[in-house]
Amino acid sequence: MGCDHFTFADWLLGFLLAVMMTFVGGMGLWQPVRLWYWLEWLACKQDQWWLGYRADQLEDPGERVHRALATYPQAIRIIQFVSGCMLLVSIPALAVFLYLLIQLRACL
Repeated sequence: MGCDHFTFADWLLGFLLAVMMTFVGGMGLWQPVRLWYWLEWLACKQDQWWLGYRADQLEDPGERVHRALATYPQAIRIIQFVSGCMLLVSIPALAVFLYLLIQLRACL
């Protein structure tokens, strides 16, 4: 491996990866809410089943869950967004750092 320098295309690719990972990390904002929704749904259905309700009497837990989601604290959503962005932006940053180490080692 030679002692070449980064080209504009390398920097552009790294920037695009960082931007993509930022958006992907931001999408993690709703994942805990979705998981919580399905766990709540499963618990509600299980409770109704154990209590002996027939299938036509089962209540849809959607309304109760949607009311609970409406009160989900906005601060928690912001913290999840920032932590998701930081986590997924650090992956390309680590790749660039390792690439720089390899380049510096090749120059020595």
